[in-house]
Amino acid sequence: MATTEDHKIPIKDRNAYKNKSPVSISRKTLYKKIKMPKTDKQLKKAIQKAQKNYNTDVTHDSHIKKEITDQKKIIDTANDYLNKTNGYRAANDAYNQATKNVATLEEKLKKAKKNKKKDIEKSLKSAKKDQKSAFKDMDKIKKSASGQKQFDALAKAEKKLAALRKSKTASKTAKDNAKKKLDKLKKQKAARDKKAKAAKAKKNKASINKKIKDQSKKFLAPQTALYRADYSSSQVFFLGEISPDESDSADTPSYPVDSADPRTNYSRRSSKTLSGTYWLVSEKKAKTANQRWANLDKQFETLQKWQRFGYEVAIRGFSRWKHVYISSIDKVGQNQDLTGMQLSISFTYAMKANVVMRQKKSKTKSKGKAKTASGSTRKSNPKTPKVHVVKSGDTLWDISRKYKVSLSTLIKNNGGKSLIKPGQKVKL
Repeated sequence: MATTEDHKIPIKDRNAYKNKSPVSISRKTLYKKIKMPKTDKQLKKAIQKAQKNYNTDVTHDSHIKKEITDQKKIIDTANDYLNKTNGYRAANDAYNQATKNVATLEEKLKKAKKNKKKDIEKSLKSAKKDQKSAFKDMDKIKKSASGQKQFDALAKAEKKLAALRKSKTASKTAKDNAKKKLDKLKKQKAARDKKAKAAKAKKNKASINKKIKDQSKKFLAPQTALYRADYSSSQVFFLGEISPDESDSADTPSYPVDSADPRTNYSRRSSKTLSGTYWLVSEKKAKTANQRWANLDKQFETLQKWQRFGYEVAIRGFSRWKHVYISSIDKVGQNQDLTGMQLSISFTYAMKANVVMRQKKSKTKSKGKAKTASGSTRKSNPKTPKVHVVKSGDTLWDISRKYKVSLSTLIKNNGGKSLIKPGQKVKL
């Protein structure tokens, strides 16, 4: 069983409590100020560790919740047994009412004048007698073999439940702190990745521009450049462009006019394509034809990948487009010494768009809550009756649970009496 002192001691080794009962586990906090790792490798390890710790905390928290549910079931079972067995419920109701009467009369006695104290003292004496009698009835049930067993189970479960609730608070704090640390580390990684990506793109852009500049100085060398538009790679393909064909199409919706030419309000670009024959030249100076062809095949596979995954590319040649996608690519031939591969490529111009999906507003309006006389809010239930006609076997406890009305409210609404009989109308 967890004690008050247990909740003051933070557990350093998480794995130590992994397989223990949640009752004995409790922590205030495991994290103070988060110190960010310096290197990316250290950050990656820190995220893995934080994720593992958070998963452990989630598991630990769920174990506590499950055990709380189990203890509540034990308490409910014991209460149901005691409430249905040997008249315990009636005795308990009578004892509660007698205790309330004693408290009320004692309060009245303090404020009463001398001429009324005698009557109140008499009533108080009678109320204490009723309280004592009701307690004896309860004690008699408790001392029976079955009653004692249920009382012991009830007391043990309530004690364990109290400790579990304390552990639950500490566990939730640890889980929340673990989540905060994990989120902060992930946010830091995302910021570093973004910064590294921007630096890499800047470096690749400079490298690509330099390669294009150097290529332009080469006599009779392929000049059409093809590269990744996001500069995620420094690779540039220089293609020999033959018979390029750029095609631009537009939709111009029109409507007829009487005795006149058709009219239109706008023209909209529908497609923009480029196609042609391109020669891919071996990048490396290889001695054998097989080596040259292997190099060309490797370049072709990269172009196929760009087309297959829909990478956005930029092309500088007959057409100078940045937002381009390779719609199709075909290998159609090669030259005699295998230093060049003939390709048929089609490009489609298209700019990426950020599509935002709007959520439809719900047409159903939330119903307001009815206010009670005390100012508190509660859900109105027009089907709930105002009275309940007592049937044989009914008790106030059964009625309170059926209509979700507190036992003290039922007793108050029915003149302070806890005993009921068949045919009686109980006000709710």
